[in-house]
Amino acid sequence: MDIRLENAIHELNDTFTKQKSIANKLVTEHQKLQEALADMLVNADEDCPKQYRTEHFRRALNDGYSLLKTIPSFRKKVKWLNKIK
Repeated sequence: MDIRLENAIHELNDTFTKQKSIANKLVTEHQKLQEALADMLVNADEDCPKQYRTEHFRRALNDGYSLLKTIPSFRKKVKWLNKIK
């Protein structure tokens, strides 16, 4: 095999390995962000009585819950999320 072809294959393998590592890190960070958002939403929802919530606060809670509902893997993992309107 031509040495240039071998070098090109080696470079492609290195690039693939780096890309895969970056993708795995992003997936892990995304999952952590999902869990942090869910925790924050639940705590905010529980700690602030409905009669004291501003319209902005209600919209932010609804937007956060709606965002989490769009993530199928998170929706499967967190069953209570499916019960929220």
